[in-house]
Amino acid sequence: MPSADFGYAWYSGDSYMEFEGIDPGAVGNVSVRFRSRAPEGTVLYADPGPAGGDGFFARLFVARGVLQYEFACNQGGRTQRINTTIQVDSGDEHMVHIRQSSSPCGAEVTVSGYGRAQSTFSLDWSGLTVQRTGRVFIGGLPLNYPTPRVSLSA
Repeated sequence: MPSADFGYAWYSGDSYMEFEGIDPGAVGNVSVRFRSRAPEGTVLYADPGPAGGDGFFARLFVARGVLQYEFACNQGGRTQRINTTIQVDSGDEHMVHIRQSSSPCGAEVTVSGYGRAQSTFSLDWSGLTVQRTGRVFIGGLPLNYPTPRVSLSA
């Protein structure tokens, strides 16, 4: 089976990269460097996969120019959102590091030069094996891709 790991990729314009699913149990840290002038857009999206939309889910995105991270750790788990309050639509380069924990369920987002934002950790982890995600996208989503789930908790 080919590795989903890669160290560096570069592209520009209206495009995205697509990868086969990943095993979230094997992923604890993700770093992404990007620049954008768009006030809305997807930086990273991990589709919940074939588990009926209730598996591991993650989305790093820009809403109204502000960087946000939305995630759920497992089937039946609630979706949480981290609003970093950091404007990232200036065209400047931003380095983002995400540290994800499955047990307890939580995440921390660090943006180089701005500090970090953290979710509240919950015990939503059911002890079930986390299933492999569906496709993973970096830089955007294909046209007409199903709307990501957004049933947020407090």
